[in-house]
Amino acid sequence: MHSEQTDDNRESIVMPLFEVVVYPKSRAKFLADKVTGEILLNDMKNAESVYAIGLTVKSGTKPSDLSEDDLYKTGNLLKIAYIQPADDGYLVIAKSAQRVKAVSLIRKDGLFYASYEPVPDLPDLDEDIETEIMENIKKAIQEISSRFQGSEQFMRPIEKMDSIDQLIGYAMPYMPIKIAEKQDLLETVSARERYFAFFEILMKQKENINFQMEMAKKVTDKISKSNREAMLREQLKMIQEELNGCDNAASDEEKYREKIESSKMPEEVKKKALSELKKLETGGNHNPESPVIRNYLDLLLDLPWVTEEKKNIDIAEARRVLESNHNGLEKVKERIIQHLAVMKLKHEKQGSILLLIGPPGTGKTSLGKSIADALDRQYVRVSLGGVKDEAEIRGHRRTYIGALPGRIIQGIRKAGTKNPVFILDEIDKLSASYSG
Repeated sequence: MHSEQTDDNRESIVMPLFEVVVYPKSRAKFLADKVTGEILLNDMKNAESVYAIGLTVKSGTKPSDLSEDDLYKTGNLLKIAYIQPADDGYLVIAKSAQRVKAVSLIRKDGLFYASYEPVPDLPDLDEDIETEIMENIKKAIQEISSRFQGSEQFMRPIEKMDSIDQLIGYAMPYMPIKIAEKQDLLETVSARERYFAFFEILMKQKENINFQMEMAKKVTDKISKSNREAMLREQLKMIQEELNGCDNAASDEEKYREKIESSKMPEEVKKKALSELKKLETGGNHNPESPVIRNYLDLLLDLPWVTEEKKNIDIAEARRVLESNHNGLEKVKERIIQHLAVMKLKHEKQGSILLLIGPPGTGKTSLGKSIADALDRQYVRVSLGGVKDEAEIRGHRRTYIGALPGRIIQGIRKAGTKNPVFILDEIDKLSASYSG
């Protein structure tokens, strides 16, 4: 049995406390394992007072791996006030009788037992100073709790407390600090040092809360309604990624931004692309314009803004290709060779235009293919015969359903280079209409 302790009987069963530090003159509620709980419950049936030593377990220790070295040696002699079966153990409510230190620890049948000695306070504080400190501590707790809901209910017990140790025991479980720091406060023997250390903890928490609220207010003041919606959508995406196990997956908008920033498109085009991307980010996937914007960005990223074929013109090779592919047409071939020679001498950066006129079947289109072979460039042919709408050439407005880029842009995109040999075939057969 673990009944009333005397000077000659300073041995007791040990209750390991996980993530709990009990302070003198305070009450605590915690879970005990089934074996320890059954022993204490049986003792309470046979004794008027039942005691146990509460020793805090060091952080990161699993119950199955618990050993003597995992227990802090300074704890409290707890008077058991209430015990009741609960899930995975027993719910225990106890009050600290005094602070003690475990002199020796033994383990028997899976339970810990300890011989202990009291650890009294070092009374190094005047009563007047203690009263002043207590008032300051109550004021600090009031200021901190006022930031949260239920402040009045939280403060009611504090108003009746007449010692700083009671305040420590009541407030410390709510302090978001490490177990080791809470244990250090318990082990501080000097009343002056312990009270000032507790007051310093309160001041740090007050500063942290004030800083967080100040930052939250500044952010809120600067964010407009549209930006706030975008932020909430981004948070929702992050939550969904967490739930789906996609912590490191980048959003489509982020991928678009990376591609645009790394592309070598002209600055004017890049500025337009980023403007469209901003619309996409703000509107979200539910915006009906999202597919249109995505198609537009895909087109801009697919165009060969800097990719080009080699510019060295080999006149002899060009003449050989033309001669091997075409019989006759000597004047035409000679004129083409002259044009290529001028291009080579002038180092023209801009494209040049050749107009081939003649009856059907005389080799105009095939000459264009031969020129591409001679220059070792991509060959693109667009037939304009029967085209009645200029939009087919320059492209439709994006607002139209199923809108496509014009035939010229499609040809450049398909070629994958910005300087192909581009044939506009049957240009004389273009029709005129109200569309242009």
